[in-house]
Amino acid sequence: MTVDHSAIGEAPLLARLGRLLTGRRNHRAAENAIRIRSSPAVAVAMSSPTPPARAPAAEDRPEIERIAMTGAVDRSQCATVFARLQSGGPAQLLDLAAAENVTADVFTSLAQSWRAPRASVRRLAIVLAYGHWVALHQVVPRRLRVLTDRGVEIATFYEQQGNSIERWLAGGPIAHDQLAAVIAWIREQSRPSRAWPLILDTTATLVREFAARDEVPALLLELAAIARTMRGTLGAVEAAKHAEAALSWIGDTPCQTRCQALRALASARLRLGQVGAGVTLLEAAISTAAVIGDRREEAGAQAEIGLHVLHAGHAERAEARFQSALVLLGTNDPERATLHHRIARGLFDHAQHDEAAEHHVVTALSLRCDPRGHLAGEDRALLARIRARRRGHAGSPPQVIASNRS
Repeated sequence: MTVDHSAIGEAPLLARLGRLLTGRRNHRAAENAIRIRSSPAVAVAMSSPTPPARAPAAEDRPEIERIAMTGAVDRSQCATVFARLQSGGPAQLLDLAAAENVTADVFTSLAQSWRAPRASVRRLAIVLAYGHWVALHQVVPRRLRVLTDRGVEIATFYEQQGNSIERWLAGGPIAHDQLAAVIAWIREQSRPSRAWPLILDTTATLVREFAARDEVPALLLELAAIARTMRGTLGAVEAAKHAEAALSWIGDTPCQTRCQALRALASARLRLGQVGAGVTLLEAAISTAAVIGDRREEAGAQAEIGLHVLHAGHAERAEARFQSALVLLGTNDPERATLHHRIARGLFDHAQHDEAAEHHVVTALSLRCDPRGHLAGEDRALLARIRARRRGHAGSPPQVIASNRS
């Protein structure tokens, strides 16, 4: 465990604390935030929203002492940190964003060790990594009730809330204005964990309560896309839940986001084996896209039906859907390359139509704007796999799906 003591001095408001916290991102301006006001005793994420408050004037800002713990939390060393918290000024920041193995026991120990005179510490901000915040933000206030009984106001923050922390320590509100950064953090995790359903559900609640209304559907669809990376039925169930929430938020008005939500929900339904519901949703997406003239969305839904019927063993019907999708996209549309790649991947994964798959991936590669880019690299990797299997299957019967069109 590493302990860092930092007094925060005269750096500009809203910036200096953010620089101290690990993993901070700033995707939305703070002035556009929907903020929440802390309660008199304990402030946590689910407080009620209030209008934005003015930034504290320089003379109103207390000196903030930051105490950071990194690495594994060693209970034998926590005593040093807890003593430091109690011997400083009225505004204390306990930064655990880079700490590992943070559990509720840490806060039980803090409560048991608290001997600071009443009013010597007026506000204590506790910063956690987002995953820890999800697990603990409702637990911490209960474990630290003895501190609130002695006049200490406590708030738990996740690290992406950097701009909000100093405002709260100076008497201002708490803002949840970095939800896009939170979702980016979830997306960047190396692999799904058992905590993901809770993390996704908590994030969805924050999105619905605090994001700008016109941003809610897109953020929920990002959560659905993340859920689809989870294996098995659980991933499909989670994806369907967030896609349905997005659809409910959007309503029946035809728009691009509604098309995307219909497709996301269809993908989850098909993965759950609900074929009729999934195909119906994709047909609805096609109709909606046609109404608004969105050829890309229409092509995407056509291709998804094609991939489904291909997986079901109906190669000719799949080919008809694929060609309908390609016709919808202009010759120079960059989505055309993506569509060819998806068709090639479907042919390779589900039907072993390797000759047709090779045609589509070669076409995709030829259409890439950047032949050295990441997407072109994926094309080449898939092409290598297709050709390796074709060499192993030399002399196999002719392919069923035609491959002479792009």
